Amino acid sequence: PGTYSLQAGAASESACLNCPAGKFSGTSGVSTCANDCVSGKYSAQTGATSVATCILCTSGKYGMASGAISATACTPCDAGTSSHSSGTTCMPCGAGTYAELSSV
Repeated sequence: PGTYSLQAGAASESACLNCPAGKFSGTSGVSTCANDCVSGKYSAQTGATSVATCILCTSGKYGMASGAISATACTPCDAGTSSHSSGTTCMPCGAGTYAELSSV
């Protein structure tokens, strides 16, 4: 887990490559790390074995791309909006509340 190999019938573990940042694999014997961190999450860790390594964009930011490798993929929400638990969208602030761009 956390690795893949492009060589069929590899004779040693040294033929295995770590999954790149933004991807993970919990399965042994794969030829690619097909699982991306979903939109709104990112991971700089290589060799990741589970979705638990994917980190949610911080409050006030969102991410649109899957497989993101750093927090820089998380974009600040516009003034008057804020992100919620999914980290994929910014929603308008409710009545009687506000969000300044510099504070989110």
